[in-house]
Amino acid sequence: MRDLNDIRADVPELLTPREAAAMLRIGRTKIYALLDAKAIKAKRIGRSIRIPRSELLRFLDLES
Repeated sequence: MRDLNDIRADVPELLTPREAAAMLRIGRTKIYALLDAKAIKAKRIGRSIRIPRSELLRFLDLES
């Protein structure tokens, strides 16, 4: 199994909701539901939504 540091190196600092959903292997609507429920915090840049890598890793730690 891959080390957490290896995974961190492969993941960009900011992810789109689509990239985060693909990484978690969930649907795009599910990631937006998690964002709406504030389970995952995101940053807005204009009209774009970006999810920080640290926030996604925090969410994964809470779920395990």
